[in-house]
Amino acid sequence: MERRKSTILASIAIFACFIVTWGIQGAILVDLTSIEGNTGGNEIIYIDVSGSTTCFPVIEEAANIYMDNHSNYDIRVSSGGSSTGVKNAGLGISEIGMASRAVKSTENETYDYELIQYIFASDGIAIIFDFDSVHGVLNLTVEQVFLIYNGTYTDWADVGGTPGTIDVVTRAEGSGTRTSFEELIQYNGEELIDNLGYIGYVGSYTTYPDNPAVASYVATHPGSIGYVGLAFINPLEHIAVPISENGVDYYNPTISNVKSGNYPVSRNLYLITRGLPNAGTQAFIDFIYGPIGQNIVEAEGFVSLY
Repeated sequence: MERRKSTILASIAIFACFIVTWGIQGAILVDLTSIEGNTGGNEIIYIDVSGSTTCFPVIEEAANIYMDNHSNYDIRVSSGGSSTGVKNAGLGISEIGMASRAVKSTENETYDYELIQYIFASDGIAIIFDFDSVHGVLNLTVEQVFLIYNGTYTDWADVGGTPGTIDVVTRAEGSGTRTSFEELIQYNGEELIDNLGYIGYVGSYTTYPDNPAVASYVATHPGSIGYVGLAFINPLEHIAVPISENGVDYYNPTISNVKSGNYPVSRNLYLITRGLPNAGTQAFIDFIYGPIGQNIVEAEGFVSLY
């Protein structure tokens, strides 16, 4: 099939993104009343949204509130991982894909339409221990996390703790959180992803498909280490580890430290469409960019755009 990636479409997409950014910076925010009447009257508008488990709670709540105020909308939100979200958007299976990482260039080349990305929030990837861990480690550097996850460090004594095996937990392939984690955790400029596209010793690690499963495992297994999005930290069950890039300045995974740029393991969250969306889908995206949508972002434990 002939590819439909034209210079005109790219220009429109860039202009649309500029308008959204300008609107946010100028506090010209979309609300329910401004959307009303621009989405096809009483015609039923179906929107399928799929992808990232990290993005899921925000978009599900936004969909429920939006449908409560727009009776002609039927928005169905499902999780399944960022790679699934990108694929479903690219193939037109879903009107909107969700991803906790950016679209890869190889993915964009796969589809007949340009994939347009909308950053709707930011997030920190928290490194977590179980709350009752007795290994005595209070913080970690990015390099120490790297050496734990590439299999160099296998005992808590390797990072200054009490001797004991490190129980390493990671996410399944296709996870956007895992992809972002592997890109952000570096040692001497080297990323955790090897030339096969996965952590070198991942076969010996405990692997789970989503944030809640990782959080639950770490909470109940002393001596374990895992990583989750900010919204999945339970302060009664986890220790969210302060992280340092230079071995001197350590920062906790908090909203304020992500906003300031101090927390080193941070990423954006994305909505993805196959080319420019139709008016009904665009109205829902605008809602997420507006004050109600951004309040949902913060209420769910993530970092809003403004």
